[in-house]
Amino acid sequence: MEHPPHLDWPFFEDRHRVLAAQLDMWATKHVPVPRPRDVDAQCRLLVRSLGAAGWLRHGNIAAT
Repeated sequence: MEHPPHLDWPFFEDRHRVLAAQLDMWATKHVPVPRPRDVDAQCRLLVRSLGAAGWLRHGNIAAT
């Protein structure tokens, strides 16, 4: 699978590319298209979904 060019920057490792690919696959299934009218409600739902799936732990360096 091709990854975005910025993932070739020297400070990204293979683990970052794997994580990006996994998140992309998750988002394909869970992020609605077209975008809903109530963006605030959709944002809250998306953050809850990200948390339930364990993705938010990647945003907290203390959690790793």
